[in-house]
Amino acid sequence: MLQQDTLKSRSFWTGAAMIVTGIGLIIGGDVAQGIQTIAGGLVTIFVRDAISKASAGNVGN
Repeated sequence: MLQQDTLKSRSFWTGAAMIVTGIGLIIGGDVAQGIQTIAGGLVTIFVRDAISKASAGNVGN
């Protein structure tokens, strides 16, 4: 589960923008690049969340 502070981070909004861009790429016909962009956005969001949990000592919660 994402932490509450995740929605306030720049990394979350960067990842969200990448996901929206990836959807646009898929709609525009560039499916391979769209999937890569969406995957990058998801990684950006969840890696940042994992780092913040690890630094707060909440790993596994």
